Amino acid sequence: MNITVNGNQINTDSTTLISIIYAYYPNSKENLKGIAIAINGEIVPKSEWNSYNIRENDTIELISATQGG
Repeated sequence: MNITVNGNQINTDSTTLISIIYAYYPNSKENLKGIAIAINGEIVPKSEWNSYNIRENDTIELISATQGG
């Protein structure tokens, strides 16, 4: 399936949002704090990440909060 993640078009066999999150943030499997997700311009609540199915041509924006000064 072809999708766009953070502006990059990719082909993936993944069908769930959570699998895309773990692919982009492999060290976050225990802690998903500070991550926000939008699909096709709509925010997806964290409570739906495990059950949300991605579709062909979805545009996904993964946003991670960072600290800095």
